[in-house]
Amino acid sequence: MRVLYDDDALYIAARMIDPEPDKILTELGLRDSGNNLNADLFWIDINPFDDGINGFRFQVSASGVQTDINISGAGGSRGDVNWDAVWLSDVGIDEEGWIVEVKIL
Repeated sequence: MRVLYDDDALYIAARMIDPEPDKILTELGLRDSGNNLNADLFWIDINPFDDGINGFRFQVSASGVQTDINISGAGGSRGDVNWDAVWLSDVGIDEEGWIVEVKIL
């Protein structure tokens, strides 16, 4: 996994190695349906307040479905899936597994 940033965005890239890439789960769905999909998932939680209570989750499925959640409550016990951030993502599956790239604006 790599994390970079500049004055415009936060960039995250990750490779999920899978010895059987043909078995990667890739069910499609609507935006913010990631928690209900039969799909492999990658997500990152960001807590910019450093309070362990409030933060943001950016989640992408192996099929490219984006889910973003405004997290609140101790341990992320509550989350607002209706919150929509401005971000881009892309995924790809190859012979080694799958790759995700995220750009949070």
